[in-house]
Amino acid sequence: MEPILRIDRVSLSFGGVKAVNKVSLNVYPGQILGLIGPNGAGKSTLFNIITGLYKPSEGRIFFKGRDITGEKPHKITALGISRTFQNIRLLMDRTVFENILVAFHRQCQYSLVQTFFITRTFKQAERQVKERALQLLDSFGLASTADTLVEELPQGIQRRIEIVRAVATGADLIFLDEPAAGLNAIETKELIEVIKRLNREGKTIILIEHDMKLVKEVCEEIAVLHYGQLLRSGTFDTIRSDPLVIQAYLGRQKEHA
Repeated sequence: MEPILRIDRVSLSFGGVKAVNKVSLNVYPGQILGLIGPNGAGKSTLFNIITGLYKPSEGRIFFKGRDITGEKPHKITALGISRTFQNIRLLMDRTVFENILVAFHRQCQYSLVQTFFITRTFKQAERQVKERALQLLDSFGLASTADTLVEELPQGIQRRIEIVRAVATGADLIFLDEPAAGLNAIETKELIEVIKRLNREGKTIILIEHDMKLVKEVCEEIAVLHYGQLLRSGTFDTIRSDPLVIQAYLGRQKEHA
């Protein structure tokens, strides 16, 4: 099986410090990969490189066999990659429905004539987009929040909305950056079910997470970053008992003790 995502010796430096150092990794269709490591290990930086926010200083990134290295974020999204962020990035002063519509509109191809003259085709497309947005919200148990301002909702619901917005782009590969951050036990359990459901529907998922119970529950493969380098990869049980991984976590804890 060909990987859906291939990362080939990718590096990025900030002020002489290698935030990501020659990382190579393959991710396969339908996989849930957990990207873990101590704070500052380079996890979010790697996400930012893959999704086009940063350009690597060396190495290449391939999505479905296509070289996407250095592509702009909107082009990468159009190819089928979407993400959430460590800090929630929703339109807080807009409704849940409006937030999802934004993602759907990125998929739509309207001609200039349709946009200016509001043709019948344009109106039909708009109606279909709105129907799909409502159906998607309903399928994730969020229909009742459609007309609610995002800022009025608890963090757990906001996290779920952000994931639904990523799904609305039509992405095949979804990056989740610390999706359980700030969630209570019930919200985390609901999040686990959302991730499993996306995977059953054919989505490939890469997630950064510090909640090891969640990682163990949903990830079939784990990759460990440490000081920007890929330290180990394997199953949860293999990683959990690896001496180098244990030392990486315990060593970092001692530094900050």
